[in-house]
Amino acid sequence: SLAQLQASLHHRTENQWNISGFAHSMQVSGLDASLDTLSDAGVFRTNDRDDFRKLDFGGRVGKAFDRGNFNVNYRAVRQTADIDAGAYRDHDNAQLEFQRDFLQADGDYSLSENHSLRAIVGYTASQRLNTQNPATIDAAGNTDQTLFRGQYEGALFTAELQSIASLSQKLRLMSGIGLYNEAMRFDTYFFTDGMFGPFESVVNYDTVDTQIQQGYAFAQLRYAAQEDQGFGFTLGGRATRHSLAGTIASFEANPYWKFAEGNMLFFTLSSGFLAPSLFQLYDPTSGFSAFTTRGNLDLKPEQSLSTEMAYRLQRGGLQYQLGVFRNQVRDAISYVYLWNRQASPSALGFADYRGDTYLNMAEQFTYGVEASVQGNLTSRLTFNANMSYVEGSFRFDPNDIPEEIRAGHFVQLFDFGSFVTEELVANDLVRRPNFMANLNMNYLIGKGWTSGFFARFVGARSDIFYQANLGPFGALATREVAAFSTLDIQVAKQINTSWTIQGRIENLSNNSFSEINGFATRGRGFYLMARYQFK
Repeated sequence: SLAQLQASLHHRTENQWNISGFAHSMQVSGLDASLDTLSDAGVFRTNDRDDFRKLDFGGRVGKAFDRGNFNVNYRAVRQTADIDAGAYRDHDNAQLEFQRDFLQADGDYSLSENHSLRAIVGYTASQRLNTQNPATIDAAGNTDQTLFRGQYEGALFTAELQSIASLSQKLRLMSGIGLYNEAMRFDTYFFTDGMFGPFESVVNYDTVDTQIQQGYAFAQLRYAAQEDQGFGFTLGGRATRHSLAGTIASFEANPYWKFAEGNMLFFTLSSGFLAPSLFQLYDPTSGFSAFTTRGNLDLKPEQSLSTEMAYRLQRGGLQYQLGVFRNQVRDAISYVYLWNRQASPSALGFADYRGDTYLNMAEQFTYGVEASVQGNLTSRLTFNANMSYVEGSFRFDPNDIPEEIRAGHFVQLFDFGSFVTEELVANDLVRRPNFMANLNMNYLIGKGWTSGFFARFVGARSDIFYQANLGPFGALATREVAAFSTLDIQVAKQINTSWTIQGRIENLSNNSFSEINGFATRGRGFYLMARYQFK
């Protein structure tokens, strides 16, 4: 079951002050997050329900002036989730707490009729606490005598100054500079008292300067086509100075052509980058026989090149769109295991393990097609339908492995279980379906009544899992996650200008399906909402 309470207030004064606030509470009496696949009733199982509780609240204060405005926003998130130990692995004493505080100030100032400035400053502080107290393992109440506590803290500061200038009626230039600073702290404690006696592990980041800084400058030139037809484009560029990776340039080019009756052809070519996370860079964890730490300060940003072409067609009350796309990512970061190269891969044992780390050693390709249609079938019936088909592959080259690692180690891919001893191509996009489709229809019944339904189809995809007979670590096999479909329906009634009620049924046919192997999904669900709005 799920219960939600939401409230929001907004007040505007005569001298242009705007003050608003909101609160949102959610209480979920959940299902068991991990699937229970045991058929033997005599085997002990906990099967505890995993609940979820969340409270969001915040507010906004702003004031409008003759030549601009400013706003200050605050938002807080507090949530607690009961979790399990992983796929098919129940845990009756595991919990995840998360809190986040977000503060942002922004303002606009008009220098002239055609030129304005905008400044945005934001700060986010977050904390995640993962606790796992001893789990019950038998009917007598004995536990696994294992305790874990992990506390993760992060802080993010951003600042950006934008200049927006109208150079002519059709030409606009936006430019600016910005700063980005991210820091992290991470402490874990693990204790177990098993058959080999007590074992304790403590990891903390207090002695590691876990932060990165980015400074950047950007410009975007936009030329607008005629309202009904003509040529238009957007050109943009950005230079980023990363404290570890150096200077990185990216760009976008988006020409388009408008034809009569709202039809349009557009093309996009863009590049981008994704910097390594602080965890991937700085994690100091290393085992007894590890060659290196899990974190790798030599990681480079992943760099992408994307192309897309699409055509939009307007006919009557319907709008059709068909597009194709391709994306290439170079220096993609892979999580890998290292093994003693003196043994053959087929004969590796636990004593040959040399740790785990992150490496830039993958090239990823994705390409596909997307289609959609939306609009009004009648004056009362509207609908939106879309589908996508995606293919992809990964290419791994042993020459991309740093020489100091390749000389004495086998490198094994965590996501695929393969050893990169020669050029390798993997054609599976893990946990990503090739085909997806959605259909949403809404009908205005009359006298304040509306109804609608939402249908979803998700195609089959592969998932990975640990298979012990394939080796000691990282021995992953693939298993298909079956395709599934769901149907949701709803009906709503606007009683008057203040009161609205809505009923909804999700997964009407109560289909049993999985999105990720080993984890449960909800069956049929019934929802009732009432809303009161006053002025």
